[in-house]
Amino acid sequence: MSIAFFCLLDNDEKCVVDSFELLSAFIITSDMDVRDKVREIVSLYNFDNDGEYNINEITMSLRSSVSAMVKIANLEQPDNKMVDFFASLLLLFNPTL
Repeated sequence: MSIAFFCLLDNDEKCVVDSFELLSAFIITSDMDVRDKVREIVSLYNFDNDGEYNINEITMSLRSSVSAMVKIANLEQPDNKMVDFFASLLLLFNPTL
């Protein structure tokens, strides 16, 4: 399964894949419930390990997750401004994640 994800995410065929994209793809396709998936992905980006998430951590986690999923679905990458907007909404409506 990991080889299949690697091949899907290696869209430029340089044998290099972003590790956070790979982990995000594994989490998203897991059988966890959606809230647990969001928490798990965002926790990958809690670099200061304080258990709280700021807009930069949320934005990076969402960008990585979206990037992984559009590669797997063979879709065009969305504009980062749109992803950033959804990251701010995610934090606004779920401040405690």
